[in-house]
Amino acid sequence: MEDRKDPALEAVRELARAAVRDSSLRLVAKEIGISHPALSDFVSTNRASVPYGPARLKLLRWAQEREGPTAQSTEASYFRGKQDALMGMIHYIAMQQAEIGRFLQTLQGGAADQATTPSIEQAAAEAEVLRQLPALPPLEKKRGKRQA
Repeated sequence: MEDRKDPALEAVRELARAAVRDSSLRLVAKEIGISHPALSDFVSTNRASVPYGPARLKLLRWAQEREGPTAQSTEASYFRGKQDALMGMIHYIAMQQAEIGRFLQTLQGGAADQATTPSIEQAAAEAEVLRQLPALPPLEKKRGKRQA
């Protein structure tokens, strides 16, 4: 699992370990908003888990609140990685669409509508334009009391 080597996640892990040493596992888990077994697995040196989805976001946001601007880059890098992966998938889909279009043209004897079937070059150009879009800003945590 390559996320275990992610320096940003390791920095959050060390911050969580220090917080647990200074307080208690249950209090830190409550502060972060995850279960204490999940936090225990995350900070454990023997079986350090790699959190995904909501737990990962909660840990990143907690670190950002606790450490300030340095941790903000952690969340931003996480979302940039996800954005890059999404752009790669869009590029792959566009390339596959072009291949399918050419295959259909071959099956139909070259009579497929070329206006709706992009070439590989067009698909690559569209994917490059999408890649150059600015990064999404980090999500802001809503503050306020919960209503029942």
